[in-house]
Amino acid sequence: MFVVPVNAGLFCNKLFICSIYSIFSAQQNREISFARYGGDYSASIFQFLDQNKLKIVDVEDDKYSIYPEIMSLSCSNNEYLQCKNAANFVVDNLDLVFKEEVINQEPIEGIFVHMRLGDLGSQFQLGMDYYESALRKVYSEIAMSDRPKISPFKKYVTSNEVDSDTVKNFAKEFDFEIYYAKKEETLKFGSRFTNKILSHGSYSWFIGALGCKNNIVYPAFYEDKTWHDPTFYEVDGWKPVYYRN
Repeated sequence: MFVVPVNAGLFCNKLFICSIYSIFSAQQNREISFARYGGDYSASIFQFLDQNKLKIVDVEDDKYSIYPEIMSLSCSNNEYLQCKNAANFVVDNLDLVFKEEVINQEPIEGIFVHMRLGDLGSQFQLGMDYYESALRKVYSEIAMSDRPKISPFKKYVTSNEVDSDTVKNFAKEFDFEIYYAKKEETLKFGSRFTNKILSHGSYSWFIGALGCKNNIVYPAFYEDKTWHDPTFYEVDGWKPVYYRN
């Protein structure tokens, strides 16, 4: 049996950990319990994970452990599990545990930008130089793509601080619409876009991981800007943007 532990972190930290435990349980056809996980996030999590694909039971017995399986991912931090092996493990096995309507939504032709702002210290926030460089890369990729150009081409930006001057100024300067919604709906909506510009963190990571996989860019990690394992973003096919001169 797999018993999902109670881990620190925000919603998508927890969703990421639950995804890994769920995938292991599905692969091995074993039961899984979220009882120790707590009920505060369960409604949000099961908007994404498909309970019908899992054998869920309510057991809180600590004797059950999957550390041997977790250790096989060779994560440098076994509390958050945010490393390249774990990231690719989730992306490669979404169909085992996620709802079909989440991972197979109809793509939206356009650009979706996620800015992580409000819960970070200023030293970790990405400057406008990154978003400008990312936009140039995305437009360049679009110009070289053989995908048909679909009209209308939608452009949205969102953030955990949607009313911040940073978001408003970006939207005005680059002709983007600001997207306002709850975190779950924002995640589902943003993941559908054919071009995604990510920022740091697990929430932004899931925007990239779910849905459309055509053109996903993320910030190159510099030592003074990284607080988690930078390999978390090195998913196969994702493109780093080097934004410093």
